[in-house]
Order: sequence, then C-alpha cells, then structure tokens
Amino acid sequence: MSPGVYLMKGEKGAVLYVGKAKNLKKRVKSYFGRESKERYQIKFLMEKTRSIDFIETSSEKEALLLEYKLIKEHRPRYNIDQKDSKTFIRIKLGTNHKCPGIWLTRRVRKDGAEYFGPYTSALACRETVEQIIKFFQMRTCSDREFGNRSRPCIEFDIGRCTAPCIGKVSVDEYADQVRRARLFLKGKKKDLVKYLKAQMKKYSEEMSYEKAANFRDLIDDVNVTLEKQKVMDADEPIPPPDNESEDVFASIVGEGLKKKLHLDDIPRSIECVDISNIQGKHASGSLVFFSNGAPDKTRYRHFNITNIDSPNDYAMMYEVLERRLKRSDWSFPDLLIVDGGKGQLAIASQVLKKLGVIKLSVIAIAKDHRSKRGVNIYLPGRSNPVKFKENDPSLLYLVRIRDEVHRFAIAHYRRRHIKSLTK
Repeated sequence: MSPGVYLMKGEKGAVLYVGKAKNLKKRVKSYFGRESKERYQIKFLMEKTRSIDFIETSSEKEALLLEYKLIKEHRPRYNIDQKDSKTFIRIKLGTNHKCPGIWLTRRVRKDGAEYFGPYTSALACRETVEQIIKFFQMRTCSDREFGNRSRPCIEFDIGRCTAPCIGKVSVDEYADQVRRARLFLKGKKKDLVKYLKAQMKKYSEEMSYEKAANFRDLIDDVNVTLEKQKVMDADEPIPPPDNESEDVFASIVGEGLKKKLHLDDIPRSIECVDISNIQGKHASGSLVFFSNGAPDKTRYRHFNITNIDSPNDYAMMYEVLERRLKRSDWSFPDLLIVDGGKGQLAIASQVLKKLGVIKLSVIAIAKDHRSKRGVNIYLPGRSNPVKFKENDPSLLYLVRIRDEVHRFAIAHYRRRHIKSLTK
C-alpha cells in the first residue's frame, strides 16, 4: 500500500491523533497486534478510538507535510510534541518598511510581513536567500541598523546590497528590486523573466550596454536556479524542522558520496577551502570542517594572506593549502574540497604531491550557471565533471559545504574590512 496519513477519531468524530506512514496498511495493522496491546500508550489510545481515516499520498515527503497540516488544523490531543511550530524555518520579506529587508526566521508574526515557505530543508531555505541577495541585492540588516547608517556596509562593497540606507539607490529603484525578489519567491518565473527581458531591451536601446548585459546574465541565472515557492499565511500548517545536519549523512548520502567521487571509504570528515579577496585586498583563505554531515565550528580556520598583493587566486590557494597541510597537530580529513575549477584542483594536487600527502582525496567544486545543478564537481585526472542528478543528496551536501565556507569567508572579510576603515 502507498504512503500516507491516518487520523484516529474518537466520540463525535473528534481527531485524537494524526500519524504518517511509509506503508499505511502495515502501520495501521500494527496498532492491532499483540505487541501494541502490551504498550500502555497505544492501548490507551485505541480504547478511545472509534474510527480511523486514511489519506494516501504519492510520496513520503507529501505524507510528512500533510501530517503537519492536519496536526495544525485539528490540534489532536495526543500529538503533544508536534503542536508547536516556532522552530520551523521560513523566509521573511519585511514589506511593512519603505525599503524592505529579507531574513531567515523560525517565528511567524502577524506584523504585515510576507512569509515564504515552509522549507523542509534549512539548506534549501538558506540557498534561496543567498540567491535573492545575489540576484536582487536586497538588504539583510535589521531595521534599526538601517536607520542608523551613515555610510554603506561591507555588503555594498562586495555587490550584495545597493545601500538604500544612505540613498545609493532611490526608494522607487529599491522597490523594483523587491518586486523582482517577490516574483522569484512566488515562483512566477514567466512574469519575472518577461520583466527582466523588458529591462534588458530598455537599457540596450538606451545604449547602456553594461546594464543590459547585467540583466542578460540575471535572466540566465534565474532560469537555472529558480524554484517554485509558496507564500503562506501566518496561521497555515508547517512542516517539520530539520536538525542542522538534516540526517544528511544517512547511509544513502554517505554511500552516494563514496560511489560518485570514487573514494575507498565514506568521507565522514570533510574540509573545504575558499579564497576571498577583492582585487587582492584583505585576501584570506577560509576553511570549514564537517563531520558526519554536520559542521564542526571548533575546527573552522582563517588564513590571512600577506605575501601576495596581486589578485592571484592560484598562488593564494597554494599558500593556504601548504600552510594548512603542514600543521602536524591537525589530523587530515577524509576528503578535501577546494572552491574553484580545474585550476584550483591542479594546485591542490601539486601541494599534496610536494608534501607527500598521498592518501588524502581531493575534489574541486565550481560554479556552472549553464546547468540546472548550478555547480560542477571535478576529480583529479578527469577532464569532465562528475555527473549528478539535479537533486542528488550527495550533490546538495557538497553544495551546502561550499555555501558554508563562502559564508565563513564573507564574515571574515567583513571584519577585516571594517577594522581597516577604523584605523
């Protein structure tokens, strides 16, 4: 029998309990078995149950979402642990401000803002916000920070915000950014692309070719990364939260990584290195560490680069990897990831060879706006990237690690930049 949801009802049809099952027939049958009768909680529930309704679904995920919808709707007395919805992650668009911001939140309030989601994956939610910031340069500062600004923050310097706080962009122009972001969040791809093409044509006719090219690139990015989302009212049902690791290192993902990357063992410990700089200034390498699917921030590190003044990513990557791998007091991970393409992978292989580190597996992760996946994974000695399905859990895990090292690098760059301005 298919997966689905079952509702146990008492007197007058009141819903007592809502449950989900991978196999409805097997699950419900279990309530009438000998072992169930020996369990006090089940025996107690069955004594109060007068009927059981079934709703079949097309997938386990659909059953999961439906279960939470029904719990929120009926608030069954015996679903005690699942009534509170404050821990689920969503995207908040603060439309009650003249220059709205965008944030992640786990609390929905009736404050006039729009809430998008819910997300069954915290990773997917964060990725969506990152795309919004990248494409439409919306602010992420709090309303208080916005009101107290006298000069733009680092987000403006690195092209992630248009600085409406100090008038670098007009309120009307910023409203246009918000309008595009809302279309993106609502999944209205056709309307968004139509609008972007009109803007591209407008700037082209005005011979503002650089702006026209920016809109052309944005259209390509949107076509690749847009995922349909749905806007929710504050009172709607919520899906379950995922722990930060999201059980991402369940056997299917770990085995998937081993197979796809041609590794001898499951890579339970992974390090990822990223180089960040703007025209060579404040250059640094950032390293994050994941263990069994979850980040271990005690092993995050930064490497400030002082010997290279020009923007030479290869030389910087070489320096950072050499410094890291020479640390005899740090154990090696099962897998090393470098952010970049074949060039960065070649650099990593050179460093490993020079230091005689022959057992450490290394791969590279690079952006690819031409594919639906958005990234390419490269292995040493192989010219073509590894083939993944679009939503392969193994690929999503690697992307999550890449995004985390980007976040860590940007935060470090911001601190160094601000410190340099106050000297």
